[in-house]
Amino acid sequence: MNFNLVEYLKQLNKEFGVLYYSPNPGNAGDAIIALGTFHFFEKHNIKYEYINDPLSFNSENKLVAYGGGGNLVKNYNHAKKFITKHAAKANKFVLLPHTVNDHKELLENLPSTVDIIVREQISYNYLKDINMAANVYLSHDMAFHLDINKILSFKTKSPIHILLLKVFYKLIASKKGSELPNYNKYVQSINHEQQLIQLTKKSTPDTLVCFREDEEKTDIDLPVNNIDLSQVYMFGTHNLGLLNYSTYKFVNLINKFSVVRTNRLHVAITASMLGKEVYLYANNYYKNKAIYEHSLKSEFPNTHFVD
Repeated sequence: MNFNLVEYLKQLNKEFGVLYYSPNPGNAGDAIIALGTFHFFEKHNIKYEYINDPLSFNSENKLVAYGGGGNLVKNYNHAKKFITKHAAKANKFVLLPHTVNDHKELLENLPSTVDIIVREQISYNYLKDINMAANVYLSHDMAFHLDINKILSFKTKSPIHILLLKVFYKLIASKKGSELPNYNKYVQSINHEQQLIQLTKKSTPDTLVCFREDEEKTDIDLPVNNIDLSQVYMFGTHNLGLLNYSTYKFVNLINKFSVVRTNRLHVAITASMLGKEVYLYANNYYKNKAIYEHSLKSEFPNTHFVD
């Protein structure tokens, strides 16, 4: 049974004070999760501070949360490194809704001051079978808390503005500071987006086709009009301006279409919240189907899982 995340975090604020939050790094899907988390905190008046430099952050005697995602699995180790460094030092450590299917040795040695929140039933069952002191809870992916209307009304910046921001941040930021705007990446994303939209409009004008081209890809044949949005709009998760820009572009492109076919989880979640007809395919492990069963199936009747 899902627990009440709002009451849980409010109680932690009362007991331990401000919550220090570090987003999970990654692609535009991770940006959706991170911004959804900020929207959640602000909507429910959760007292928090943004950890924009995880390398130098001192977690001693603090309430610390690591962002939701799919990072505590065998493919990745960012979450493992952060947990290893901070979980035992913090007064309370929270892993926000995650998929977990590996790193058993780490999990078995976590103290009882650690709470792990998962976003689907398979990860919950996996953790319950491990002999560990950490607590386990079941909730939903933080992307579901994204304020879609706020994103659709976001005012994007011009290329010149992005370039000036890059210069400004380089002047004021420390070498270990937060991620900087990448002007070249910005221009490349616009060019790539426009080329693929033109291809899509010629072949399947009402359908967005978005399949993974990274380490979680499957053996599905990719059509010429495939656009891996999560890669195209990958601007990092440790700069709030970039989070807003990445999410704005991501949401608005999806909103141009009526039908979405994808094995990108957060393309499917975003399209579902936009009311599109969505066909979600598997990635290379159970994540997509498990989250479909736990969160999408009952709430979004226009979203379908394709075996």
